[in-house]
Amino acid sequence: MPRCIPAMITCFLLVLMVTQSIAEPLDDALGSYQSGNYQQAIDQWTAEANNGNAEAQYILGFMYTYGQGIPIDYDAAVKWYRLAADQGHAKAQYNLGVMYANGEGVEQDFKTSAAWFLNAAEQGHPRAQYNLGVQYANGQGLAQDYTLAAKWFAEAAGQSNANAQNNLGWLYFKGSGVQQDNVEAYAYWLLAAANESESAEQNLAMIKDQMTEAQIAEARRRAEQLNNKAE
Repeated sequence: MPRCIPAMITCFLLVLMVTQSIAEPLDDALGSYQSGNYQQAIDQWTAEANNGNAEAQYILGFMYTYGQGIPIDYDAAVKWYRLAADQGHAKAQYNLGVMYANGEGVEQDFKTSAAWFLNAAEQGHPRAQYNLGVQYANGQGLAQDYTLAAKWFAEAAGQSNANAQNNLGWLYFKGSGVQQDNVEAYAYWLLAAANESESAEQNLAMIKDQMTEAQIAEARRRAEQLNNKAE
């Protein structure tokens, strides 16, 4: 039987995206970070974070999460992520959701993680969209709802998130939250496989014998349409 990523297990990963266009005075901190002078970068980001700069607060939260130049401190990381998230910073909202999902610096709380993922997802954050889809699929902190899982997987899949593409293919194969459609499932697995999803490659091999050559050709055309739309 085709496989999704293991039982649609949540992939909660932290992300740091230090933009190259950060304006003064954060660009000095970015230069320090890129040169490996983490302590100097931390001092500069801390000064800006204390002045309410959401980007600096988000980055400082990441530094505390991974202990670059400072000891790992999940409590401090949550503090800074929350300050940035409360200002609408999508990446901080996503990372704060991860902290709640993993129980790092806070008590594990899937309901709260889903709320933060939703905030980030509505701003177009693909990993937040994917994780929200997983929580709907698994009923983690939310009522299980495959229709909403499919919705958020589709949003993330449209941004080339391989795990979302793979899971959406699984939902089409099973007919969960969407109308059962092997062609659509195959198309999304093609996209996921192109984005280096091993599970999708296995799914393609296993479903291939259940499809006609005409269906596979149609699925390839559909995958090309979806890929062009994403671009």
